[in-house]
Amino acid sequence: MKNKNNKVDKQWFQDKIAERGLSQARFAKMQGLDPSQISLLLSGKRKMKLTDIEMFASALGKPVDQVAAKSGLYADSKSKEIVVTGWVDDNGKISKLKDVTVKTDLSLPANAVAIQVRSPATILDGAYVFYLKDVYKSPDEVQTLCIVDDQYVGVLKKGYSGEGSYCLLSGSNQQEIEPKKVSPVICVIP
Repeated sequence: MKNKNNKVDKQWFQDKIAERGLSQARFAKMQGLDPSQISLLLSGKRKMKLTDIEMFASALGKPVDQVAAKSGLYADSKSKEIVVTGWVDDNGKISKLKDVTVKTDLSLPANAVAIQVRSPATILDGAYVFYLKDVYKSPDEVQTLCIVDDQYVGVLKKGYSGEGSYCLLSGSNQQEIEPKKVSPVICVIP
């Protein structure tokens, strides 16, 4: 069932935590978080990020899409088509696609696009990586999964070769690059 109000289903999360025999405070500590952080997430005062959704899914033993729905990520039950601009291989390299779309119930901005993961060796094979087309940030602002120069999917870290140098961690590869355009990933849906 979709969360049509685009709000966190706090009771669902509390019930699932209780089913594990835990208090909310104990659950938070087991995740290495302050109890106030969990409280802010469940009250909707702090928007859940993909990492939060993944943490809850793993800790509660629930599918990511179910936790995403209960987190308020789904705004309504109207499907919309998102353009799939390419696919990414085991090494994080993007290959372009034309005339491909994917239907989704996610509440995404109009300029959202996706890349499909085609990596049989990983658990994300077949997943869609969503990001905002033509929205770029400084590499210094992005410390999470991102699209780099419309060619790679990976995580950027400060490099060692001087100013403007970054290390791209992508798949099992690591390479030193000087990125021009960096688009943060907004969500990944298996």
